[in-house]
Amino acid sequence: MSSDGSELKSVAERVAYYCNKSSSGCLHIKVGIRKGVIYIQKGRVADAEYSDKRGISALYDLMTVQEPVMNWMSGQTTSQITMDLDMGRTQKLAENPHTAASSAAKEPSGLMEQHYIQLDWDNPGGQSASFRLDKKGQASYVIGRAPDCQVVVDDASVESIHCTLLVQDDIVELWDLGTDNKTSINGLVVAQAVLNPGDRIRLGSAELIFQLKLRRGVQSAFAQSAQTTQAVGRSTAREVAKTPVKIPLPPLSEANTVSLKAPITYHSLQQKKQKDEAAQGLFSRFFEKKRKS
Repeated sequence: MSSDGSELKSVAERVAYYCNKSSSGCLHIKVGIRKGVIYIQKGRVADAEYSDKRGISALYDLMTVQEPVMNWMSGQTTSQITMDLDMGRTQKLAENPHTAASSAAKEPSGLMEQHYIQLDWDNPGGQSASFRLDKKGQASYVIGRAPDCQVVVDDASVESIHCTLLVQDDIVELWDLGTDNKTSINGLVVAQAVLNPGDRIRLGSAELIFQLKLRRGVQSAFAQSAQTTQAVGRSTAREVAKTPVKIPLPPLSEANTVSLKAPITYHSLQQKKQKDEAAQGLFSRFFEKKRKS
């Protein structure tokens, strides 16, 4: 094998080679018209750039690109360190089921189109704070004590660059960046994990609560949709109430046909009874006379 590992064809193999040799330098990578670079310091991945991404999201894509053209520049380092990953942690990016080819072929994650990330920090030594991460095109957010982190947690137990949030395929992953003070979710120490709303992220002794919030425009759209649905429901109910209900009646026959000329009351029934009795008496007298004659 050559001294610079140039015969190795994949980014993952080249990075593993330099990490195992505790090398320092940068690996320049070209894929078509796209260019990227991975910085390695003393056998640990310190930074990565690819397309418009930087940090772990750029490394995430670079580790699985197909047919790259690579060039190793020994001794070339960076002053902006966005991670501190050993080879074991870096290799997990290449083994991740999400591939750079599939993510490049897709539109940006729809998760951040409708939501934003909120991290609530209940600082026992000072004022509590909330961090709103709402850039639609941003795929990663670095959390740490350093002032250039996207989320600055000013706590002595938090390392300068502690962990990162990686937004991919409608999920948010948390990656520990090789810290000594560890990162845990709901009491369980993790190196990498998918976050769910309400999860408690502990960095050293600092604790953040992870939340996904609907953007204001989406909230208005949902509220308007709900109001429209309710209005349509009320309108339909009113129309139903106004519609007369037709109950079919049984057909009339000669046997059950009754001619009613006036409302039936007790008085009318009494009058009818008297008329019937009078008629019956008249006919009785008539036939009686006929019989005698």
